[in-house]
Amino acid sequence: MKALMRPEPSLNELAALITIIEHRSLRRASEATGISRVALNQLVLRLEDTLGAQLFKRSRQSITLTEPGARLVANIQPLLQDFAANLRGLLETPVNAATQLRIATDKDTASLLMRGVIQKYLAHDPDRRVQLISYNEGSGPVPVDVDAIIGIGMRRPEGMTAVELGAHLRYAAVASPSYMVGQTTSTDPYSLNSHRCIGVLLPNGDSRPWRFNKLGKRISVEIQPVLALPDDDFALQAAVDGLGVAYILQAHAQNYLDEKRLILPFPGWNFPAPNMMMFCNAEPADPSPLSEFVKVLKKVTRKDVSGHRSSVQPTADKLHLTPDER
Repeated sequence: MKALMRPEPSLNELAALITIIEHRSLRRASEATGISRVALNQLVLRLEDTLGAQLFKRSRQSITLTEPGARLVANIQPLLQDFAANLRGLLETPVNAATQLRIATDKDTASLLMRGVIQKYLAHDPDRRVQLISYNEGSGPVPVDVDAIIGIGMRRPEGMTAVELGAHLRYAAVASPSYMVGQTTSTDPYSLNSHRCIGVLLPNGDSRPWRFNKLGKRISVEIQPVLALPDDDFALQAAVDGLGVAYILQAHAQNYLDEKRLILPFPGWNFPAPNMMMFCNAEPADPSPLSEFVKVLKKVTRKDVSGHRSSVQPTADKLHLTPDER
């Protein structure tokens, strides 16, 4: 016949023991905890029975530890203190702290993230929170209090892990149908010389080069912009307003293209943009808010802007673009 196994000491029994020792009196321990002296004493008696050892020397005047009791207290008191501290930490942690996501990015990348990515990420869980922190490469120190830095063609900050997001972005010329009325019907980008062109200024003050690629044929067109603007969003709005032809990331204009408020005057002519990259202190754990965000971003951007799966295209690095040219 197998010997009966003794039950394990309960957390309540161990806590009762420590409480009595800390207050050096059964009465004071009872007053501090709101547990009756009888109940506290019963917990300790049950613990002694479980361990098979007397833990207290009891008298009418005091309660003192026996040698086994002193050894037990010395071992379990630090453990119970750590347990209590960890429990307090969990209770004091804001509910949304685990779902808060802080991303540093530039304005153009933020605009792309706002076009579907963040909407889908937030829709999946009502407790999710996102903060987009303004950061432009080279304009200041690299943010350290963020979960990730995301940018297009951005160089890897020292000491950070790079994660390629697989977004196949392209530059393309766009214009409004109203602007194109009465314009040349040529679908060759060389006809840009007869158009009003809207330029985007690069950090060095030059206008972004207008480069195109179609079926392996690459051309570059020198334009004289009638309007030079600081970023794609301004150029996009100018094109929608019918001020001319803008050369921007096609993804920025995709909603307007879908709504027929903009068109591609040179179908098939576009140019690959640098890869969208994410930088973080370590590869994002799975699951985590950051890994879930990356999954949504890849799902939204795994198709190119024409709605078809992206074919293999030359990357910006293979085409030897400098950061300013991008």
